[in-house]
Amino acid sequence: MLLALLLCSAVSTATVVFKQESDSPLFTYDEISNIHLEVQADSTNVSTLRGGNVVLPCRYTYKGREGPSSVRDLVRVQWTKVLSPSWQEEGVLAALGQHERAYSAYTGRASLRRQDRRDVSLELQEVTIEDDGLYKCEVIDGLEEKTVEVELTVKGVVYPHQSPSGRYRLSLDQAQEACDSQESKLATPKQLQAAWASGFEWCNAGWLSDASVGYPVQASRGPCGGEGQEPGIRSYGYPDKSTAMFDAFCFSSTFPGQIYYLSLNGKGLSFIQAKEACFHDGAIIAKVSHMYAAWALEGYERCDGGWLADGSVRYAMSVPRSNCGVDEPGVRSFGYPSPTNATFGVYCYKST
Repeated sequence: MLLALLLCSAVSTATVVFKQESDSPLFTYDEISNIHLEVQADSTNVSTLRGGNVVLPCRYTYKGREGPSSVRDLVRVQWTKVLSPSWQEEGVLAALGQHERAYSAYTGRASLRRQDRRDVSLELQEVTIEDDGLYKCEVIDGLEEKTVEVELTVKGVVYPHQSPSGRYRLSLDQAQEACDSQESKLATPKQLQAAWASGFEWCNAGWLSDASVGYPVQASRGPCGGEGQEPGIRSYGYPDKSTAMFDAFCFSSTFPGQIYYLSLNGKGLSFIQAKEACFHDGAIIAKVSHMYAAWALEGYERCDGGWLADGSVRYAMSVPRSNCGVDEPGVRSFGYPSPTNATFGVYCYKST
């Protein structure tokens, strides 16, 4: 019947009237054809920490006088994530009316908020560092389709990773594996840029998530960014992934546990003894990412070098002081001492 009315209106100068079965107001064809879909987000930038819950806002409305609700309420909603650097879109959630479905890694974590019938905001639970990025909310009503973009930032810390074998010993695949082993991921160029803006500097070039290579410079000098050059991110472009070797920049966020220092009556431990000491204390030996996250996001510090899971020895300082050998905040490394001959305390990690 509705289709017949629409076709009739195209060839007749008479006014076509829509009337619901109830005593609702009357709507003309012109009134309904002048109703336009609009999609909005009250915030296009949202941030959280790993493990948190977050809402990506999205709401649709109509511009013009509303037509019958039976005509306007069965909309399709699609949430997607834009993948970098390919710019392809990954399905997050799709909904038709009251029916919805989340996809792949978002299953069981993603749903529509639905505070009212026009609220199609995405609720995302137990956020991971992989969730960081640009999302699209697309609403489709008949032939109309409108989209709004929302950026989700997972707050965390960018840190350098170097192979135990020395400087510039990692291929792109090895760099990704190294970050994965730390419950981290290769940092994005955007994350490295944000870290630089917060004061991060490192004069060794490292792989980034888009297969580019760069390093952040605060004060340019001969061996670090070039004499007399402006501060910023120095880029090596996109080297050959099959042959190029560099370090890595990893990104991590908070963990659901705590890091702490352990020694046996003030005595040092070999690397093997260190791992055993954490195990007997109901914990595991801490990873480099545990230390960086605790230092950057929780203000953790201790002026004692201790073993970490990758065989390195490090300590973290939030407030520089002369008796701790540092003049600025950061995580300091003793490198990779002999696992059998060198003795230190150990940093353990215990889940809560």
